[in-house]
Order: sequence, then structure tokens, then C-alpha cells
Amino acid sequence: MLDNLIINGIEVNWARAELLSEGNAQSLEPKLMAVLTCLIKANGDIVSQQQLLEQVWGETVVSPNTVQRCITQLRKLFNDDSKQQSVIQTHPKLGYSLVLKSVSQTQQIEGSNAEKPDAKQRLAIIFIGLITLAFLLLSNQSNSPDISVPKFTQIRPITTNNEVIETFSIANNGDIYNVIQDGETHKLVKHDANGSHQVLRTEFKIFGELTLNPDQTSLTYGHQYLVDNKKCVDLVSQHIDSGKKEVLLPCTDSFNHSASWINDNKLVFLQYDKSRQSRLSFLNTGTKRQKSITLPDFEPLFAEFNPITQLLLVTGRKSVLTMSYDQKRDEFAVINRQKLSFENEGGSRARWYAQSLWFINHEQKIHWFNDKRALTNTSTLSNSKILAAKATEGKLVVVLGRRDWNSRVRHIADSTDSTDSTDSTDSDVSPTSYKEQQGQFQPNGTGTGTGTGTGTAIAFLTDRLGHSQLWLNKDDSTKRLSADEHIVSSFIWHPTGQSVFYLADNAIWSVPLDGSPTELKTRFSVTELFQSKEQHLLLSVEQDSQYALVWYNIENSNSTRLLNEEVEWAQHIDASTFITNDSSGKLLKYQNGEYSLLNGLDDLIIQWRYFWRKNAAGNFLYFQDKKQNLWHYDVLNGNGTVIRHYDKNSLFMTDFDATNQRMLSDNFVAETKSLFYLNEVKPN
Repeated sequence: MLDNLIINGIEVNWARAELLSEGNAQSLEPKLMAVLTCLIKANGDIVSQQQLLEQVWGETVVSPNTVQRCITQLRKLFNDDSKQQSVIQTHPKLGYSLVLKSVSQTQQIEGSNAEKPDAKQRLAIIFIGLITLAFLLLSNQSNSPDISVPKFTQIRPITTNNEVIETFSIANNGDIYNVIQDGETHKLVKHDANGSHQVLRTEFKIFGELTLNPDQTSLTYGHQYLVDNKKCVDLVSQHIDSGKKEVLLPCTDSFNHSASWINDNKLVFLQYDKSRQSRLSFLNTGTKRQKSITLPDFEPLFAEFNPITQLLLVTGRKSVLTMSYDQKRDEFAVINRQKLSFENEGGSRARWYAQSLWFINHEQKIHWFNDKRALTNTSTLSNSKILAAKATEGKLVVVLGRRDWNSRVRHIADSTDSTDSTDSTDSDVSPTSYKEQQGQFQPNGTGTGTGTGTGTAIAFLTDRLGHSQLWLNKDDSTKRLSADEHIVSSFIWHPTGQSVFYLADNAIWSVPLDGSPTELKTRFSVTELFQSKEQHLLLSVEQDSQYALVWYNIENSNSTRLLNEEVEWAQHIDASTFITNDSSGKLLKYQNGEYSLLNGLDDLIIQWRYFWRKNAAGNFLYFQDKKQNLWHYDVLNGNGTVIRHYDKNSLFMTDFDATNQRMLSDNFVAETKSLFYLNEVKPN
């Protein structure tokens, strides 16, 4: 657990999840606590929005502005805001960081029995500190080219077919061997230096790491298969040209995998036992002699041997061991233990880059070390997560992972007596291997803002250029609308359908379909755009450290507060009525200042968002519930009807065209794991 800290004069008590200020305690919500923890553990480094989403929410799908709302709430709790940024700083295109000067350790309580150093002891401590500082400064002046951390300025794709790379190995001549997910099994493929591909094995399952034998003619890997419906993993060697396979070590009571060769007939490898505990072992492939390598209080996740220095790097969850190899005794001894600045839960692996320089990947960064200490960390020039990295002659080959979402149009068949989800057709809006989300139909141009999306264009968000931006698809042509430097969290069409409002760093921008964005000056910080209707916008805002739901006039900048609290989503019905929802997902109707559950929907929990839309019969609320029903609800008369069911192919509704019976939704497509080169800049 983290030590208690004081942030901007407010103490954080981690054990009780409380903020303490002037004798008052305030509870901190779990998600806010988790976001704050990520920022503190980063120690001033930038944490991207994607990192926060993955670390705090995991596989749970949330609105893209969820992180932004948490940051806004944390700023409020620590007497900060988006203009001051004295506690949390926003880095456009990159993410957020904690301002370290706002953080201090909790002071020792008066009357504590802990001994305090006297004057002589304090002088001794200062003297030792100066000596240590001088040593570190001298150490950092080393001109050894071997510990020079490389700089990368170019990223180049190797695989571009939306493959899922599970593991790979690089030959001395530049050929790359990689294992690709192929349905429920794997496929082993060779990419040569000329760019051609050769399939070496299909319909098998690999376990752990793929490595090249010292003679570069064979590959070693863990082969997973079933024996009496139980998993087994042999350590095998496969000849590249002939395809002949040799079992180096058969599966018995453990899984044998992830070999690192010491010489032509000796290797170290990992073993998982039945209780999923990992240990590091040594194998002589000639004599078949096998023995465990002793690692006190250390569970190995990976090991890589450096044949030049005869040193072994062993990766654990919290630290990395450097071990020397005694050739005569076939024994290893720990010579250094380097603590990591992060908890290695994602399987990051320490690898050699040069004779005394090694690295380990984590999130979007490469952390560098020499044989004595941590040096620095560098960016990989991408917002994607680094899943694996290996070095080869002034380059890093990395596996970058991203999740692919498509914005999908579902055309519902013209049928009044069917609610079958199969009674429909689907098409994706400008799909790529990146995220396309939050699609919205172009309004019909009447200016009423009731969502009659009969225009021919569709606007959506995509990260295809590295961060979330607003794009437009019209007549099979796609273009970017938002400014290059803006990270767009949400948007809404103007009622006329000729321009779009979007939100970037808590400010509203208006962009015509054939023009440049201009900022709408407001007296508050905007946290979400909900709806555009006539000359108004329905907004969630923060002003004077208070959240509010606001009805904002875009022509004269006047605003009306509808609700003095933060809401996740809302829709304006008429001058006296609007709809929002509580934290459990129940829809609430506010009418003349009074609120109530919607009639007939007492047990209903919404799936995500809801939309006030117009069809031939009038205006209705459209939404999905957790039971996979798509509803058409008459707010004013208080009755609703299930008009269709939805499924995993129309997952999170982002808009509904009631006139033409079609909907837009966000849909998870696949996770990609692609290979890239990071090229090093060599000094002149």
C-alpha cells in the first residue's frame, strides 16, 4: 500500500480511502482512488488516457470522456482546475501527469517516540549524502558507448494485415519468425528481409516464447497439446528448412517453454508446475541432464542469456536479476538485483540491447538500465501499448497492441410485427484497424434538433492518426474535421446538419463541414456534450468547483442551470422536461423541478445512451436495456414499446434515425498485435 501523502495541502489516507483536510475526512470513490494511484506511481511521468482506461476499468467499456470526468473530479477535490493545473497537468495528445511540487510526505506526528538524529548525526548524514551524490554524478559522466541509451525517431510497420502476433524471434540476417493467432490455433511464419512470407507450420498451439537456436537453422518453442483432455507442453526444436521437429524435453508434471540458448547444446528455460508456479531450469540437450536454478524469494517470468558477457537477465514481477554463468560447473550466481518502478503484471520482459545495456517494455515506454542502475525511459513514438520488444542491430522490433472498434449502421427491416435482431442488415462506417466510435447521423437540416438523421453524412471519432479526432464520412469519402492538435472526447451535430460541435480539453469548438474550427467562448469548463436542439446545446459543465447540467444558448451565450450535479447522460424534451439517469442505470424524468422514474420502466436498466428522436408519429425516446431490448418510449404519455432486440453486432447504440429505422452503434471487432521497427538515430 502507498504511504500517506499530502497533495496541495490535503492528506491522502490510502488505508481508509479518505482525504483529510482541516480535521474533516472525505471518502474517495474507488475509481478516483485508482486513477490517482496511477498518476502517483508514474512519479511525474505522463499517463495516457488509454493507460488509465486499461489499468482502472480493464475490459469494462465506458464513455470516452470517463477519464476526463475523473481528472476533473480529482482537480476539484485537491482545489485545482483545468486552468491552474497546479496538481494535475494536461498534456495535449499525450495524457496527464501529477505535478510533483504539489506532493509531499506526511509529517511525523508530534510526540512520536521515533528517535531523531542529533546535530552530529545530521552532519554525518549530510556528508554521506554529498559523497553519494558525487559518486552518482561521476558515474553519469561515463563516455562508454555501450551504456548510451538509443534515441528512436522513426517507426515503421512490418506486419500490416491486422494479424495477432503472439511471439517472434529475429535472425542475424534480419529475417523475422513470428507466431500468428489463426482461429483457435497458431501459425508459424517467416518474414525475410525482402518482405516475402513463408508459412512454416499451421494448426498447432505455442506456449511461451519463440527463440532461434545458436546455429540459426532451428526454432525452439513450447508446443501445447492435449493428453487425456489435459494440457501438456513439450519443449521442441523445429528445423526451419526441413520442418523436422525434435522434442528436447517432454511434458511430465510441468509445462516446458521459453528457452534461451547458452551455446549449441545448453539452454535455460521456464517451467510451470500444476499450481502455476514458475521456476527457471537448465538443460544440456546432449546429455539430457536437467536441473533447477536456485532463485531465493523470486518467481521468474522470463530469462534471456547474453553469450558475449555470459550474463543472464531474469525478469520477475517487481525486479530483474542479473546472473553470471560458470561454464565449468554449469551454475548461475546472482550478481545484481534491479528493482522495477512498476508492478510487472502484463508480462513485460527484460532483454539485452548491448553488452551492458538492457531494457524492459512497459505500457508505452521502454525503460533502460545498465549493469548498476536505472538510466532513463524513452517513448516508442506510438500511443499503442508495447506488448513485446527485442533488439537487433540498432533497431527495436516491437509488438504494438490496439483494440479495433467499428462504428456500425444497422438497417432495421420495415416490419411492424417482428422484434428479431436478425431481421436487419449491418454495414460499417469507414472501417480501419483502429477505433471508429460514437457515430452520429447528419440531421436533415430543419434546425429543430430532434435528431431526424436523414442527411447523407455520418460523423464519428477515430484514433487512426494517433489520438481521438473527429472525422466525417459522406458519399464513400472520409475526411478529418477537427484540428490536428485537438484530442476530441465527444461531439454533436448542429441542428442544421451543416456543422459540428466538438469537445477538446473542456472547450467547445464549432467546425463547418467545409471550414476550420473556431472556439465557442464559455464561462465554464465543459465536460460533456449531450444534445443540440434549435439554438441550444445541452451540456455537462464545471464552474466554481461545482458540476451542473446546463441549457446553453449558442447565439447569445446565455445559459440556464437545469440540475446542480454531474450526470452521465441527458436529453432535453421540452421547456419543463428533461431525462437523465441515476448511477444504477435507471431513467429519471425531471419535470418542473420534480423527478420520477419513467412509467412502466421500474425494473429497467439502460445499456448505455438514449436519444430524443422524431418519426412520423411524433417525438420519442430510444434506448437499449440490459436485456438486449431496443425501446421506443413516449415520454409525455408515459408508455413504451420494445421495437427490436440488439445483439453483439449492434452493441452500444450511439444514434438512432427513427424516420428510416436505422441505428448507429459501437462494436468491438478485434485486438491486433502488429510488428514494428523502431529505428535508432546514430550519432555523427
